[in-house]
Amino acid sequence: MIVRPINVLLDPRNTFMSMANRPTWVAPLTILMLLATLTSTLTFDRLDVAQAVREQFAAQGRTPDPVQLDQGLTLLENLRGVAALITLLSFPLVMMLVAFVFWFAFQLAGQEMDFGASMSVTMHSMMPWAVASLLSVPVILSRDSITPREAMSGDVLVSSLGFLAPSDAAPAWAALLSSVDLFSLWTAILLVIGYRTAAKASTATACFVVSFVWLGYVSIKIGWLAL
Repeated sequence: MIVRPINVLLDPRNTFMSMANRPTWVAPLTILMLLATLTSTLTFDRLDVAQAVREQFAAQGRTPDPVQLDQGLTLLENLRGVAALITLLSFPLVMMLVAFVFWFAFQLAGQEMDFGASMSVTMHSMMPWAVASLLSVPVILSRDSITPREAMSGDVLVSSLGFLAPSDAAPAWAALLSSVDLFSLWTAILLVIGYRTAAKASTATACFVVSFVWLGYVSIKIGWLAL
């Protein structure tokens, strides 16, 4: 139902209860996918490409010469043209993977639930990020340029502790701070409420599984950036 993605933000308990016998996920997936595509395209359009190339070489302990800089600029400019397509194609796959991880984690915790229910809870619980995307659009449009760090961490909208990281902070440390986010917390609360209903789990079990998955995601994110 088209009203569920809105109602879940206002009355999550009753909204998730209404999904128990009729799970749906197409509407929130479509909304989130389109907004993610919009914000990623706007961000890429304002990305300081030259700085991105320099930072990439600096991470390898090198300084680009004019030829290498020009090649890097050409590559990123080409990627700019397909950024929207990449987001549109990858977003549904990523969301299905997230729903599968939660479904599998609750199976391990001894809670019976089909994948459709997990997909429904996951997609509706992600709706706070639709709010974040809508709030980000005017911020992005007001900027002349966006730094690579802001683009990678998603700190264009100041909603996390990422702003506490100094400009020369290690990427892993900056990623950890940026993971402590208002919209992440909102999403986690919705996930607990949703899976407590869909998986018929206790509040303690739902909190444990959601926290475990979130910590796993943050660990992978930090580990990737630390390479």
